[in-house]
Amino acid sequence: MDERTLAALCKNGDRNALQSLYETYAPWMTGISMRYTGDAESSMDILHDSFVKIFGAVDRFEWRGVGSLKAWIGRITVNTALASLQRRHSFSDAEGKDLCVEGEETDGDDDLALYEAVSDGTIVRCVGELPVRLRVVFNLFVFEQMPHGEIARRLGISESASKTRLHRARTLLSDALREYIKNTER
Repeated sequence: MDERTLAALCKNGDRNALQSLYETYAPWMTGISMRYTGDAESSMDILHDSFVKIFGAVDRFEWRGVGSLKAWIGRITVNTALASLQRRHSFSDAEGKDLCVEGEETDGDDDLALYEAVSDGTIVRCVGELPVRLRVVFNLFVFEQMPHGEIARRLGISESASKTRLHRARTLLSDALREYIKNTER
């Protein structure tokens, strides 16, 4: 069933369409929530909360072309994950921990060859192991393609803190992937 038909049937409360929506998008949404939380239990909570929101608001969804339903569902999942994390963690940079160290680059190229050398599952696992303050910025910048100004606004941090956290996340992720590759070559 195409996305437009699925959305229309869901808006009309068709139980089979709602079940199909769940079956179609739940695995993808689980991947999103795992990137943000790093653990399966929290990821399932976010998945559940996201579907409660989706099913409660599906009658207000407006189809805007191919991919709009998936984009809408993705935004709800990301927003639900962020809200969950913000209830449990402070993202404030008030302590000054995230000030740029002199000479520290805040924008660097990812080591693409390194990412290509491991599976997507390994990357997701390593991203999930990043400290939450770094992981959230990394996910918003890399996967949601959110600019630093918007990340800063959403998390209540400075733009320079967002850039620094991204740099540190990339560094830790690259180190973790190198270590993984080194350990699997033995």
